[in-house]
Amino acid sequence: MKRVALILMAVVALAQSGSYAVAPFGELPNGLQWGAVSSVTFHNGHVFALRRAAPNVVEMTPEGKVVKSWGDNALYSVAHSIDFDQDGNVWTTDSADHVVYKFDPEGKLLLTLGKRKVPGDDKSTELFNRPSDVAFAPNGNVYITDGYVNSRIVVFDKNGKFLKIIGGTKGAGPGEFNLPHAIVFDSKGRMLIADRENERIVIMDQDGKFLGEWKGLSKPSGLAIAPDDTLYVADVDASTVTIAKDGKVVDVVKGFGRAHNIGIDAAGNIYTAEPGSRSLKKAARR
Repeated sequence: MKRVALILMAVVALAQSGSYAVAPFGELPNGLQWGAVSSVTFHNGHVFALRRAAPNVVEMTPEGKVVKSWGDNALYSVAHSIDFDQDGNVWTTDSADHVVYKFDPEGKLLLTLGKRKVPGDDKSTELFNRPSDVAFAPNGNVYITDGYVNSRIVVFDKNGKFLKIIGGTKGAGPGEFNLPHAIVFDSKGRMLIADRENERIVIMDQDGKFLGEWKGLSKPSGLAIAPDDTLYVADVDASTVTIAKDGKVVDVVKGFGRAHNIGIDAAGNIYTAEPGSRSLKKAARR
């Protein structure tokens, strides 16, 4: 019976694999090319992409029409991720300069965490070493993955006051990480962390208590989560997005080019930022 159930699950997944149509997304004005677009997210009905060129932040409608853009590329060496907090502020990371920036919705710089071009170790409360992503707990606290060199998540309040370090040891055991690359919170307030080199999603509470792990969801690079806790997992090496519910695969969407970071809209359409292929794509539900 168990074997039959597994076969049926595989058949369902295959049947659903053609449920998305993948195509390039967004056209920049004045003949500009996307270049290395590293991150994308969906906020207040619009798509926001982060580029490694000026203007860094591009706001678009779900149809790909540019609404607004801003950002001075002199601020970045390698722009890496973009996320919105509950107040509508924009947070970006620079994985080469070891800093995290907070902007207001109009692009005014409000806060810098870390010190530009100065790396820190796993015990540092003020410095990062190639931070990669930012997520926000229900109470507004800020969780930053710092895993390219370090092996941890660093927690601050929304004003930048240091609160705690989660992890800090490289490994595959509970509470350990090997490149925590992306992070989201589910509707229960739990952290879901893309522990990339361990090829797993780590589940923790907000204090960093290990609650479990999900494997078999590809080699996770980017994460996005729907209000019903459907999880979207980008695999930058396989060029796929795996869709999962409660750790179980629902669908695998193909046709991307090294999907580094992803966003989703209210209709379940998927947006991928692909710095390697220098493009932005949309997987539209059929």
